[in-house]
Amino acid sequence: MPSSIASYFTQALGLLSLASALALPVPVNDGSPTRVLIGDLKTKITSPIGQSIANQLLGLETSQSSVVGTPPSNGQGLGACKKSTDPCCIYYSLSKDLSSDFTGPTGRCNDLARAAIRLGFHDAGTWSQSLAASGQDFGGADGSLVLFGEISRGENRGLEGIVAAAKKYQNKYGVGMADLIQYMATHAV
Repeated sequence: MPSSIASYFTQALGLLSLASALALPVPVNDGSPTRVLIGDLKTKITSPIGQSIANQLLGLETSQSSVVGTPPSNGQGLGACKKSTDPCCIYYSLSKDLSSDFTGPTGRCNDLARAAIRLGFHDAGTWSQSLAASGQDFGGADGSLVLFGEISRGENRGLEGIVAAAKKYQNKYGVGMADLIQYMATHAV
């Protein structure tokens, strides 16, 4: 009997060790450089939200909101968000619209969803750390593809439909274009 109890405890301790290892991932050094801020977050933080975003990117703060919120219900939609303390409230309604617009009749993603992913990449893909270091700090996920007419560039051909949709969503929801473009791309994925 004593050996089976000892065996039981040995197995239990082994499982606890395994559970602990799974629950607390060990940081992996993949050779990437230290986290750095880019663009406006590097030099032009002007609000508590901007500071919070910088802290999250540097791993100094969690990105999990401490505000307990629920999606608007009973058809209240956007009106409920005007009174809500949940900073993500507006995105519940936007998410519903995107899900509807990004799926075809079979429930699979459609061309608009694929274009949203491409738009997110094309808007963000122009930033260069080496150019920024030499004082030419422009580009990145800044919404400029829509806001400053970069849709006319040849490499952005085919994105006209998703740009029109982004403008429609921005007018309806009042969110920033840079955030909207990246939210749409993420939602499409």
